[in-house]
Amino acid sequence: PLSVLVGLTESLFLTQPPPPHQIAEIGHSIRREALRINAQVTNLLDMAKLSAGKFELNTDWQPIEEVIGASLQQLKSHWPGRDIRVALEPNLPPLNIDAVLIERVLWNLIENAIKYSPDASPIDIAVKRSEGHIDIDVCDRGPGIDPDRQEQLFELFQRGKAESGVPGVGLGLSIAKTIVEAHGGKISVSNRDAGGCC
Repeated sequence: PLSVLVGLTESLFLTQPPPPHQIAEIGHSIRREALRINAQVTNLLDMAKLSAGKFELNTDWQPIEEVIGASLQQLKSHWPGRDIRVALEPNLPPLNIDAVLIERVLWNLIENAIKYSPDASPIDIAVKRSEGHIDIDVCDRGPGIDPDRQEQLFELFQRGKAESGVPGVGLGLSIAKTIVEAHGGKISVSNRDAGGCC
């Protein structure tokens, strides 16, 4: 992203500046790349804190609906037109969680689902009770995950495909796993029957 940012800003200072409509396009591209850098730096800092054991859970009883709603509000500013469908089982109990960290988990899961699936396809979030715990599924209609790579996916610097044109460095799912396990939970990936993964 830094190389792209440098190139975009240099194009604004050419001897013949671009026409106004191109300046607006360049401005939008600069914003998008800056947001990508911000997300990568945030992930790096989060991973450094988690790896060093320098974080403590700040838990409180929270309605999961509110935590999901807060995550979706943040996502709308990055992907305003993306169709994200949420199915919540009625009368879910509150959860004793660190809401900020669980929002971070949801952000990483939903961001991955958006990045690895076609623009026109919806992202599905389902929340339901299951044998003494709450299941939160984030599902897409992307290419799915090679079964041989499913276990590695949550390790540092691992990605769904070793070579990919999708931006990222392979930190988001590792961060998500660390946070979920700190809450006593489990995280996993599985492919969907009609394509995509959860």
